[in-house]
Amino acid sequence: MLKKTASFFDNYFNALQDAINHYTQFDQGACEDAVRAYCTALVQFAAAPTDRYSERPIYNADEFTYEKSDAVEASDVKLRKAARELADGGKRPDVVKEYVDPNTLRALDSRLRELMKQARTARWQKKQCDAAVAEIKKELSKKSARKPLPQADQLREYFKYCYREKRLVEVLDALATPLDLKSDEEYKYLKKRTRQMYSNATEARKGCGLTLPSGTDVAGLFGAKVTSAKRLAVIRSFDATVQAAACRLLFNIKSRIVLNDESSAALSGGQRAEYLLLHRIAAAAGKDVVLIDEPESSFDNPFLNHDVITLLNDVAEHATVFLVTHNNTLGVSLLPDCIIYTEKTKSGEYRVYSGELSATKLIDAYGNTCDRKEVMLDTMEAGRIAYLERRTHYGLA
Repeated sequence: MLKKTASFFDNYFNALQDAINHYTQFDQGACEDAVRAYCTALVQFAAAPTDRYSERPIYNADEFTYEKSDAVEASDVKLRKAARELADGGKRPDVVKEYVDPNTLRALDSRLRELMKQARTARWQKKQCDAAVAEIKKELSKKSARKPLPQADQLREYFKYCYREKRLVEVLDALATPLDLKSDEEYKYLKKRTRQMYSNATEARKGCGLTLPSGTDVAGLFGAKVTSAKRLAVIRSFDATVQAAACRLLFNIKSRIVLNDESSAALSGGQRAEYLLLHRIAAAAGKDVVLIDEPESSFDNPFLNHDVITLLNDVAEHATVFLVTHNNTLGVSLLPDCIIYTEKTKSGEYRVYSGELSATKLIDAYGNTCDRKEVMLDTMEAGRIAYLERRTHYGLA
């Protein structure tokens, strides 16, 4: 159950953690130094007298930017890969052909290849233009007393960094308010989740599940006067491994199992035991062999007959399930493929018999047999006589 909760947490906060990683990996100090240098150069440029060389438009022309075209190319690469994979059909070519024409996909790949070629040609031309402009500016600057402005790329990066920080502050402010998330049905119960921010460092250290390096200022994340901007500054001071799990230090998702009705009441002790049993059986899905030892303890037969048997049959579709039981609901109503019966003889010898549910006799490895019906009556019903006597109380005699 803890693994499922952790997985839900990671999926829920994945986008925010990615944004925090991008934010903390940015070299803020170096960028701020570059911006200061740019501003100093800008002041010097404004104070310097103009001349016929510095008045040329090309003297302060910016280089081309490639961020958008790089993003488009990265997207085209992914689209081409997807188109080729679908056109090949993978392991399901017939299914792919039912929904998508492979020839259309190949045509898409070809068109994207042409567009990428055009984009790279345009990029090469822009690079050549940038190089020519840089050479002209260099020659003009030799004759002008007014030095040209440096490129504004670091200034643009700093503005983007400030915008990301602003958006992160807004997101953290919004997430600071507790929120009930979407509930999920689990078996006959309901799993409710609540997202909340830790209120103090003690809660965060206890609930984050992280091994924190000494000196990690978790306390700096919390307090009445601590703003989201301050939290981001504190996160920037953390070790890289802690930064990569910052959401776990800030937030917690509490899960609780309740009744799936209007009351949403907490489970009783017996109901919690039922849920845990169903959860453990469901967790066995995908295993090759599943061993279950007397799951009927403390549970009533309607629960075993409806919930447990249904789940066991689902698990048994893809696994070999061994179930040890003395309960007639599980032992008989489950309709097992095979029965294994063990006994200790009067001489102290152990014997293991097996056979199908429809078999008349069960047999061991040495050819010894026992009556399948009598074995089941003794094991599941306390014997034939006890079973027949009980029938009268149900009005079935």
